[in-house]
Amino acid sequence: MGTTTSGDTIQAADGSIKMMLQMLIEDRHKQDWQFAEEKLLREERRRDESC
Repeated sequence: MGTTTSGDTIQAADGSIKMMLQMLIEDRHKQDWQFAEEKLLREERRRDESC
């Protein structure tokens, strides 16, 4: 168990890269949702003002 092969190292690096990508993707989705929510709120406000 004490020795690590280059394959193990590559797998570990691959895992952390996937984690980072996952976090970036989730962060991006959150930003998109916030943007969409703000847009909806602005639309509703505009509609209320025009009535």
